[in-house]
Amino acid sequence: MNNTYLKLIDQGWCPTWTGNLAYANSNEGRGREYCKGDSILVRLGKDHKRVWCVAQIPTLDISNLRHLVKYTAESPGSQICSYPSVGQQSLVRLASIAGIGPYSRPGYGIGTYIQEPSLRRIVGLDIEQTVLYRGGNFPLHHDPIVSIAITTWDKRYHCRYSMGFHRTSEFPPDMGYDVRRVSDSTALAEWAIDWLVAECPDFVVVHNGYSYDVRVLAVHCSPTYSRYFRSVNLGKADKGYDLNIPGVTMIDSYRYLDKLHRGEYDSLSLDYLTSTLFGIPKSNQPQLSLNTSQNHDMTDVIYYNIHDSALHVMVAQGTNCVTELVSMCSVFKCPISDASRFISGVMVSTMLASYAINMGCVVDWSDEKWPMRRYTGALVLKPKLGLHTEVSVLDVGAMYPSIMIDANISIETVYDDYSSDGSDDGSDREGRTSEDQISWDDAYTYVYADGMRSRISREPEGIVVGALRHLISTRRKVGKKTPTGWALKIGTNSMYGALGAKTSKIQSYRGASAVTAIGRLITTVLASTAHVMGFEAVYGDTDSVFLTKRSRYYITVDDYLRTVHLVLAHTPFSSVRLEFEKKYESLIIVKPKMYYGVSRGELGSDVVEVKGLASSRKDRPPMVRRLVSEVCFHICKHGVRDSVEGVAMLVADDIAKVQLGQATLEECSIERRKGGMTYLVHKDLNNQITWLRGDQVEEYKGGVSKSWVIDSITSALSPILHACSMPNVDSMCHAIERILV
Repeated sequence: MNNTYLKLIDQGWCPTWTGNLAYANSNEGRGREYCKGDSILVRLGKDHKRVWCVAQIPTLDISNLRHLVKYTAESPGSQICSYPSVGQQSLVRLASIAGIGPYSRPGYGIGTYIQEPSLRRIVGLDIEQTVLYRGGNFPLHHDPIVSIAITTWDKRYHCRYSMGFHRTSEFPPDMGYDVRRVSDSTALAEWAIDWLVAECPDFVVVHNGYSYDVRVLAVHCSPTYSRYFRSVNLGKADKGYDLNIPGVTMIDSYRYLDKLHRGEYDSLSLDYLTSTLFGIPKSNQPQLSLNTSQNHDMTDVIYYNIHDSALHVMVAQGTNCVTELVSMCSVFKCPISDASRFISGVMVSTMLASYAINMGCVVDWSDEKWPMRRYTGALVLKPKLGLHTEVSVLDVGAMYPSIMIDANISIETVYDDYSSDGSDDGSDREGRTSEDQISWDDAYTYVYADGMRSRISREPEGIVVGALRHLISTRRKVGKKTPTGWALKIGTNSMYGALGAKTSKIQSYRGASAVTAIGRLITTVLASTAHVMGFEAVYGDTDSVFLTKRSRYYITVDDYLRTVHLVLAHTPFSSVRLEFEKKYESLIIVKPKMYYGVSRGELGSDVVEVKGLASSRKDRPPMVRRLVSEVCFHICKHGVRDSVEGVAMLVADDIAKVQLGQATLEECSIERRKGGMTYLVHKDLNNQITWLRGDQVEEYKGGVSKSWVIDSITSALSPILHACSMPNVDSMCHAIERILV
């Protein structure tokens, strides 16, 4: 590693980006820096300043390190190396493993965080296209661009547009506005890229950028700009585009939040996020059915465009996207581009590779031969349907990491048979068994599950187990609620997922199967102990159990917890700890992973939790979601027998509202996103699916199919009413009609 880079680190400079591209343009005096061989290009920041530097990746002699062989691989020991990285990111990942990565200190191990620059250079980018050629619907990527806006960290507002004119008095330069017209869509796209290359912000935030905005830029730029874009996989067959500008990291706030914070927000639309977080909604969308050959007044479009780009910056800061990315880089020892797309399998692998080298080891990354079938997952206890009262929920904290630690499950500790000498015992490996068989002695844990016999050595400690212990202990030291603590938690929880993913470099089919098999054993122990002690397990899923008291004897939940831990103390899985999480005063269980519970808050208020029901789903109209919540709450508060009439009135009232045409379009439509824009979707009076943009709602003269809404009400409520042994929707409505007559 060259002395210049180390001196900059010692002087308080923080690496903000690494890359292996041949050059980087800079307006900060360093011109072009070339990367060759084992060198890496780094951009560093300190306060508001940024500099470029070339750092050399240290040479690693693995002959002096202990080799960890994966005995379940197709060819054990065939790929022992520091990290088996290939492709464009290979050099960058190797550098990150060695600590030459964003917000990390040089050196191997699970990272040490460097204080980031006091000024974050964040910009928001937004694109507007004409919808004229799509009949008012959302444009395709190659349709003409009419405007592009960039909002900066220091409150500058840049916009370029390609048609018409603007009222200059609306955008005074002394207020930070820079608005000009250019010739066409290509000039617009290339202006945006040229600006990003020249200004080189740390982060450019785009809401739904991979699928839409960056793809639009790539389509409209000339071929000479192709080096600034790269195609990326977005999951399954979905592909998109990322920016490939040296020194710049793109954050697609929509996809990032959808991956890491799904369920925390009712909607991920830009309007909902900014309204919820800041009380600032999107501005009203102007008319975008624009003919590029006509002389339109573009003032409203420009304002709308700039406003959205400013909201992008606010979302990145308000949701802590940037803070989390910074923290993940040092913990996972990964390039920031991997963290921004959260490629968890790769991130866990770079983290483990760096930790292993720090511990004097190198890992065998050899592939396994995976069966066609998936291994069996967690045990879900058969739920007792209906309404329950006084339900205690007990949760196993970090269940799978705890199992991996206790059973010493790592990529090099798992063998493919029971015998101590490693020979095959002749069992049918492809057969299945209806019951798991788990046993242990001083040397091994033995697991028979999914038709496989596996043997797991109890000593020495596996490298994955050591990494998990380090992550957990470090999180206790730095604090669970700190950004680094959050990243350490994500790293801990991702380790099992990487073990059980065929695409992961630390894949271990047998190891992942053993983890879930032991998990099923523990869940069975929890349920059996509850039954013996006078409790009933009305539900249980993976790492939790829901208990009600059925015995008259005075045995408390605390007694149950102590007994469970005494039982586990006589197994290898003694660090698995069951904890009291909460108590539902009332709980409706509909089916596995579907329930509605009401508990008591700190100030005596009702706290509602919904899992899987229509009230928590985004594919149901707001009217249906609200009605399901009202019905469930009514049942929980009054009991099944005394709530039939009230529920019937609630249902009949909303159905009558639909039948009489008094329900609004917003109440009866589903919110959907397409191409970065939010739509209201419903079936019209001709039973045709209709998509409406926000600016089309007020002018819309059509109606919503009544049967479509009523069918949604019926299908959403039916499983709930059935679980509670209550009359169905039709019966309730008929009963109300008879009463009214």
